[in-house]
Amino acid sequence: MNGFAGRMVAAGVSALVLGSAGCGGSSAPAPSPPTSGVTQTAAAPQRVQIGVDAKPLTVPDEAVPATGGGLAAPDLPGSVAAAVELDAESQTAWTQLLKPDLSPEAWEAARQTLLDRGAAAEPLLLQELASIDAYHRETAATLLAQLGVPSETARKGLVRCLDDDSPFVRANAAAALAPVPELGEKVVPVLTKLLKESDPQLRKMAAMNLSSFGAEAAPEVATLAAALDDKDEEVILPVVQLLGRIGQKAEPAMGRLQQIAFEQEGEIRRAAETAIEQIRSTSDKSE
Repeated sequence: MNGFAGRMVAAGVSALVLGSAGCGGSSAPAPSPPTSGVTQTAAAPQRVQIGVDAKPLTVPDEAVPATGGGLAAPDLPGSVAAAVELDAESQTAWTQLLKPDLSPEAWEAARQTLLDRGAAAEPLLLQELASIDAYHRETAATLLAQLGVPSETARKGLVRCLDDDSPFVRANAAAALAPVPELGEKVVPVLTKLLKESDPQLRKMAAMNLSSFGAEAAPEVATLAAALDDKDEEVILPVVQLLGRIGQKAEPAMGRLQQIAFEQEGEIRRAAETAIEQIRSTSDKSE
């Protein structure tokens, strides 16, 4: 997958996530055929082992059952695994979501069904978060972000995805975890690295989700300052505001902020002026 088109704000969550609507600006997905073992019909609930310390599976395609059974999380030392039933309605909606050439209306209906299932859909999404198929992981991460503040179990799976090979999985995992204050130190570095991506949607998403943070982003000031050279105002504005919240430790970005305040107009100029004042005021207090 080259990326997701579109952005969606999850209900009840301030995190901005990348909508898994397929490639090239289309509002419908273009997934590969399902390979993760989800049943093709709404059969009796299947059982899957969800290990809270499990790592993403790397088994070959032929090792994944074509129907039923789900995926088993590795039995790692210290893992807490529990057999859970996969919700039949969620399985049907997930299978529908992954069908190739699905109409935008049918795709949205399947997506909404999974969101409506809420906690009942979580075990299935956590299973797919460990899929060998990148599109499955990307879609599952998107939906988990849109479900709202993640549960303790979901947080563990999402934290593992902060190191995923796919930047879109990392982006939506970070978006899902952004509302969890104690995970800020893990999330902020992921989001700031995404500011360097060539995909404009990734950069915008990262910048907007950094709006949740403040002083904990201080170690990333150099990367944030570099992001001020972005051509997109939707990237620049949240970064300017974040630098102001960081305060004194954002002083290395002062030169660029002053340039923005001098050269730009409107909201970005006002934000830069405010950020400069915030940095100066916190510097004065520390002296």
